[in-house]
Amino acid sequence: MYVAAVTHEEPKRATVIANVLGDGKRFSKPPIPVTYDTERREDRVARRRSGWTPAKIVGVD
Repeated sequence: MYVAAVTHEEPKRATVIANVLGDGKRFSKPPIPVTYDTERREDRVARRRSGWTPAKIVGVD
């Protein structure tokens, strides 16, 4: 099970999958159905930059 995701693009960004937390409902909004099947790479990067948290990855090459 994934607990987080990190981008490879600079600046690095990350998101935590709140559903895996013991009290995940405290951190999440009601789900909104989405489909990314036709999303272009540029759109995906822009979406992540706008909604994900800046991240500093330590100890990972």
